[in-house]
Amino acid sequence: MCARGARFKARVRRRSVDTSGAVSSSSSEFELEDLGSTLRGRRRDLDRGLLRKLRGGALPPTARLDLHGSRVEDARDLLAQFLERQRAQGHRVVLIICGRGNRSPGGEGILRAKIGTWLSAGPASRHVLGFTSARPEEGGDGAVYVLLRSG
Repeated sequence: MCARGARFKARVRRRSVDTSGAVSSSSSEFELEDLGSTLRGRRRDLDRGLLRKLRGGALPPTARLDLHGSRVEDARDLLAQFLERQRAQGHRVVLIICGRGNRSPGGEGILRAKIGTWLSAGPASRHVLGFTSARPEEGGDGAVYVLLRSG
């Protein structure tokens, strides 16, 4: 039992990732934060207020990709192709459903563990401004809102 008003520190994994996929602590394009139940990432030049709007549901997704049941290699390629296509069509916010991994061996979400890296590094990242875990009614920590770059 804890004392009233006691604060808990969540384990936060924060990394900087450049578009080549290298993780570093120096300046880079993306800032990642994984709190376990919440995943967030943004390009360093993206206004934090815009990411808050995305997280709060003020920017609803106009397209969805469900990766349930996909193999890791296939999911990575499907994600990059989907983001490229949606960006070309002028969509700004999409929802990526990766699942929580409740039915995976060991109960750990393999796709959920990789999605942050895919969105912040490699082929998919060139289309992404920022991303955050979805609201509970749209999948919670088993889904991610993605804000796409314009053009």
